[in-house]
Amino acid sequence: MRLSEQELRLAQKDVFNAANHFVNAGLRLQGTKYEKSYDRLYKGLNALNKKLITDINKRRK
Repeated sequence: MRLSEQELRLAQKDVFNAANHFVNAGLRLQGTKYEKSYDRLYKGLNALNKKLITDINKRRK
C-alpha cells in the first residue's frame, strides 16, 4: 500500500504528538524496572518519525 503525501504527513503528526505524551510517561519511569522497556519504545518511535520525515522530504523534491 502506498500512502499519499497527505497521509504521510498526518501519520508523522500523530507519531510526533504521541511522542510528546510518551515523554511524560518516561519521566515517571526513570529509575524503575520499566526504564529499559521505555527506552526501546522511545528509540523505535524516534526512528519511525525520522523515516516518515525523510519520505516526506523526498516527495517534496
